[in-house]
Amino acid sequence: MPENAMKLADFLLAMIAKDEAMARAALEQDIVDDAPARWRDEPLDLVIGMSRVWAGTGQAVVPHAYHHQGAHIARHDPARVLAECEAKRRIVEIHGNGDAWCDYCAGYAEGMQDECHTGRLLALPYADHPDYREEWKP
Repeated sequence: MPENAMKLADFLLAMIAKDEAMARAALEQDIVDDAPARWRDEPLDLVIGMSRVWAGTGQAVVPHAYHHQGAHIARHDPARVLAECEAKRRIVEIHGNGDAWCDYCAGYAEGMQDECHTGRLLALPYADHPDYREEWKP
């Protein structure tokens, strides 16, 4: 590994932070009682299969989408992305603390190792990123 190559845990934390920033930007004013509001999909035209995605505050986020697209967008709203970011970050952190049993990481003071199968699986969705390393493929 080149000396300046990013470690798997650092890569994951950077990707998680980017996902989180994008979700927060998508929320804009879509906060209700200090929590992100959930998005919902509403059919517009059942014959054509069009729908609209609404933010929790009642603003149309996507005014016209095919129903399957609208349902997908609503299901992966910023609130869900933020929850997923938190879960992924905790997985990386518990590996770093030696609190998770991992054949590669448990007890290592350095945190999640590049050989960790858990980390490699978490990194897989980012395989198209230029900093992703081929040796991380599970």
